[in-house]
Amino acid sequence: MAAKTQALSPVLGLCFVVVWASLVSACEDTNNNLERVVDAAIRIPKCHEVQQDLFGVGFQIYTFNGSSWISTNVSADLFDFKGQKIGFHYFLAEKDFGGGQATWETTNPSSRVTAKAVASVKQVDTIPELLLESTNTTGVIRFGSTSFVQRLFPRRGLPPSVQHAKVGDIYTSDYTALYTFSYKKKSLVQK
Repeated sequence: MAAKTQALSPVLGLCFVVVWASLVSACEDTNNNLERVVDAAIRIPKCHEVQQDLFGVGFQIYTFNGSSWISTNVSADLFDFKGQKIGFHYFLAEKDFGGGQATWETTNPSSRVTAKAVASVKQVDTIPELLLESTNTTGVIRFGSTSFVQRLFPRRGLPPSVQHAKVGDIYTSDYTALYTFSYKKKSLVQK
């Protein structure tokens, strides 16, 4: 099986972190400010609020099926706004009972959320922005109460445009994105 890779530019990642940190630090109310720049199709529901933002840097992984490149995995590190690596993002080998496959995980403290895409907005020259709904969570601190995940401001990550490949060929495409994790507002949680 041949593997083709598009190299991740450290400069691209660093630039995105600087821009993202500026955006986050300039916002007094993350939910209201993000509403101004996030397409309505992928906004979190009004009864939810952003719990945390993490920056993903890694690779979208595609496999050639004979006629097109299919997204088969992702391998990304997750960073907090201080630039500290706190976890990773990947796909489960199979969809879970709720149809989720995209997974974000931290190890200290141990926490995990798996989700399925419920809406997307196409972007020019990059992977789409997404709204994903949680299908399973574990842990308490980071992801235990997560109900929605947004993939915002993605850069790169597209499959190759060439179609001359062999079945089973793998292509990794570097990408970056901001991930927001939201939960149902406590005042609206039924007791």
